[in-house]
Formats: sequence, C-alpha cells, structure tokens
Amino acid sequence: MEEKITEWTKIEGEMRKKLKAFFERGMTCVGSPLIQEASAETGLDTSVVENWLGNYKRTFNFNRWSKLGTEDRQKYKEEAAALKANPKDFSPDMRALKIKRHMKQLVLKVSQLEELGVETAMLAVDRLNPEPSVIQIASKKAAVFLEETNTANSFAVKMSAPAA
Repeated sequence: MEEKITEWTKIEGEMRKKLKAFFERGMTCVGSPLIQEASAETGLDTSVVENWLGNYKRTFNFNRWSKLGTEDRQKYKEEAAALKANPKDFSPDMRALKIKRHMKQLVLKVSQLEELGVETAMLAVDRLNPEPSVIQIASKKAAVFLEETNTANSFAVKMSAPAA
C-alpha cells in the first residue's frame, strides 16, 4: 500500500495579513465568494485558503473564549443552560440561526430520501417572522408538483389567516 504524504503550505508575513484582511471583510465560511478572490490575490490554491480559514476560525474562537474572565465564562454557561431549558427565550438572532440549521438538516434528509427513490415535499411558514414567507424543501419531482398545483401559495394563504 502506498503511503500518502501530505505537503504543508506555510503561510507567513504579508500573505497571512492578506488572508486575515479577507476574514475581516467577511470570508468566514468555506462557501464564501471571497475565497476565490483571496486565492487569486495570494497565489494560493483555494483548498489551501479554505484549510487556512478553518484553522484560523478555530484559533480565533478559542482565543476569544480563553480571553474571557471566569465571571464572563460563567455568565455564558448559565445563559446556555437557561436557553436549553427554555428555547422560547432565544434572542431573534439565535432563533433565526437555529431555524436555519434545522432547515439545512431537512434539505440534507430530503436529498438522501430522493437518492433512495422517495419523493418528499415540506412546506413551512415562520409565523413569528414579521414578513412570513413559505419555505419549501422538496425533491425534484415533488417541487414540480408543488409548482403545478400552486400548493405553496395555498399553504401561505391558509397559514396567514387568523386562527378560527
């Protein structure tokens, strides 16, 4: 069996400063369009930039936590415990992040079901959102069905109607 040797790219000096500047401009996740720009400006392969980003984020978040005093850490731990006990107390931003995370998980599950030959359609409306809209997650054939039958619009009308 052939042994795979991984080559490391050392990022120092001006190149590191450029990557940190891209991070501060919003290059905070692997899907960021700034990764291509950072790759072009630094001459690094996009995979190297993505790897640097992952490592930098871990270090960045660890350093922020480690710089907090004992009192601040305890405050965050208590807030986290309270939120786990009563999720209705989430801040609007935290609630939106949790909804987004769950929706991503649903998209993945629908995709996995589709690979197994299962057509799936899911409609959702966030009624606590001041401007609620229908969120649609569906396999390809189910999406066509929803479009042809105008189901999503009917769902939106029904969900926005006051409770009887």
